[in-house]
Amino acid sequence: MTSASMRARTIAKRFLELPVVNPILRQLASRVPATDTIARIPINLPEVEASIDGARFVMTNPRDCNVARSIYWGRGRPVRKAEATALSIFAASSREAEFVFDVGANTGLFSLLASSANPAARVHSFEIVPVVFAQLVRNIVRNDVARSVEPHLLGVGQPDGAVRVPTGSFGSSLPLSVSLLDRYQTGAEIPVRSLDQLTASLGVRGSLLVKIDVEGAERTVFEHGAETFAKFKPDVVCEILHDSDVPALLEVFLRNNGMRALLIEDEGLRASAKIEPHSHYRDWFLTARSDDALDAMLGPLGLRVLGR
Repeated sequence: MTSASMRARTIAKRFLELPVVNPILRQLASRVPATDTIARIPINLPEVEASIDGARFVMTNPRDCNVARSIYWGRGRPVRKAEATALSIFAASSREAEFVFDVGANTGLFSLLASSANPAARVHSFEIVPVVFAQLVRNIVRNDVARSVEPHLLGVGQPDGAVRVPTGSFGSSLPLSVSLLDRYQTGAEIPVRSLDQLTASLGVRGSLLVKIDVEGAERTVFEHGAETFAKFKPDVVCEILHDSDVPALLEVFLRNNGMRALLIEDEGLRASAKIEPHSHYRDWFLTARSDDALDAMLGPLGLRVLGR
């Protein structure tokens, strides 16, 4: 996007946020079904409330946070049904987890959900973009969960590494797609540690749940997390983009650890012999759970295993 188009988007966004405009715009938009287009409409409110399968929390700054805006227009859940399904599955798994790693935490949706669903869990949130990390911290403080959710300005990938990330504004909204694979000439150097290093240094000793959303850098997370998977066999919610190069590696990885991958769709999990990135559905559930254990987890949510 050019600087001129970014300025134009910012001006348009600020106009739609005006106190005399935004309430009318929200009222009109609320009369039609929520879509991705509707979810881009700015929200001139200090915070929005999320409500996901009994877990309730707030997300601040929906003016700049795309995640918070989606929660608003989805009436407490994401607009996209499959994303809401992924959150339901994550919440159910978090209720059984002693430790939760939110890798690519963004502004903290999954971290706050885990903390609300299971206040006893120890949640670690990892984010590499300073401006996004600042919003993550604000959300943790606003929800008064600093005792259970620990934010880390840190990447998860190769051991003892680093990545340079811009510290300024990315435009009219907080960025969603900064990756360890990106190369910037200016900005702050953010440390990177491997999953194996982090489970050891943070004292993980019990059941572990992991969310991975690292915009195409999944391979390095798995390559340097072999000991963690062998030892803990964690449940994982992982985004795999349609052009990802990780499926072949991941299939071998899971098979060696007695785990499998299921595609998260609108109505539940789809069993699949192979990991084939989907053009519409992006999230996968990686698990060592048996069919009976999956049914027990999904049933109360009104979800099921498809294609079995």
